[in-house]
Amino acid sequence: MENNLLPDENSNNELLPTKLYKRRWYILMVFVYYAFVNGIQMTEYSSITDVVSKYYKVSHFMVNWTSLLYMILYPVLMIPASYIIEKKGLRVASLFGCFGTTIGTLIKLFSIGPNRFWVVMLGQFCTASSLVFIMCLPPKIAAVWFKPSEISMACSLGTLGPSLGNAFGYLLTVSIVNASDDIGQNLSILCWVLAILIIPVSVTVFCYFPEKPPLPPSISQSKYRRDAHKQKKISLFKSSNFPLGFFIHLLAYATNIGVFSTVIILLSEFVNAYFQNAVEDAGKMGFCMMAFGLFGSVAFGFYLDKTHKYKESCIFIYLVATVSIMLLTVALEKRSLICAYIICSIFGVCINPYIPVGFEFGIELTYPSDESTVAGLLFAASQFMSVIMAVSVAHINVYYGSFYALTTLSVVLTVGTLIQTCVPNDLRRQRIFKMERHQVLFRK
Repeated sequence: MENNLLPDENSNNELLPTKLYKRRWYILMVFVYYAFVNGIQMTEYSSITDVVSKYYKVSHFMVNWTSLLYMILYPVLMIPASYIIEKKGLRVASLFGCFGTTIGTLIKLFSIGPNRFWVVMLGQFCTASSLVFIMCLPPKIAAVWFKPSEISMACSLGTLGPSLGNAFGYLLTVSIVNASDDIGQNLSILCWVLAILIIPVSVTVFCYFPEKPPLPPSISQSKYRRDAHKQKKISLFKSSNFPLGFFIHLLAYATNIGVFSTVIILLSEFVNAYFQNAVEDAGKMGFCMMAFGLFGSVAFGFYLDKTHKYKESCIFIYLVATVSIMLLTVALEKRSLICAYIICSIFGVCINPYIPVGFEFGIELTYPSDESTVAGLLFAASQFMSVIMAVSVAHINVYYGSFYALTTLSVVLTVGTLIQTCVPNDLRRQRIFKMERHQVLFRK
């Protein structure tokens, strides 16, 4: 536990002492839990496209919109959400994220019936709208509650919630709902399971989810609190804080997550194109992809806290993801189900960690801009790209086949790898942290 006191160089005011609180893990885990429930619902219907299409008598493309809605709403709501997070802080943003998820989940309890697909979309609209308050928060929680040497790990753990939810969504959905039983009854069970999962955490967030710890965890946060009354906001869009390097990284990030989201949405259709009655296998492959990705996120979090090799990690992730999609195409063409499982797992290990690694690299490039604003901008760009890619690749899949759809994703990842190599390795935040550590040692 740190407890340092450092006077400011340019002011007579002393900084607050710094202290780490054990409750930081409670804050992080509560956030991860409700983000997890939200993440389940992104893949809730798209993981069983054929079944949902049959029950509600809608096209596969309409079912895909239950996931695409998440990607479309994020860029639209990112600016107001970032404003709320900056002005009102973590507690208000957490209430928006958690209660929005709860409302959407409860709405879908009334979606059972072949003519009630509109109720499904209304519920998805609420849960998708709340995602914008969820994805902006991991870097903010890490900065406000954790010390500098834990920030990358905390951010990685924070992003596990939606990813773990996506993974569990594949497994939970195919376990409960299948084409051979009473689809309506099984969908009802699925909706009630989600409602039971979200209600307790909503009560928890309402009762206790503090804005910030009594004392800051780092000197940077101590300075931020001391100067907060001056209302001198650091704009991300000033030329000094929005360098060309960040713009290049933004493009690379959007491309990578665009491919990732497209695979999540269309995996069931890819697998079903090569294997008959493979709805359950597609769901399990999706689970493997996301679940193994969680291990990758944790591993990269530890690695980055020790080495701070953000650019190198991004390039490595890109290269392995590109090769994985190429190998997945070969495995499906060869009708090798086991190889498809293995390659999906490898793809998840290597591409899922790009979400927190890319967040952290973007924050390094734009420091000291607000973490939630940077994360929001990165994710908004990625969601915009996800919609374009998912719709485009879905049409390629329909008109030309899965081989050409997967080949398109391989080409896009190759281009993205080249873009990522052009990002300058400008670690602004690490330079400041290093300077602060030297100041503390000098004072002692």
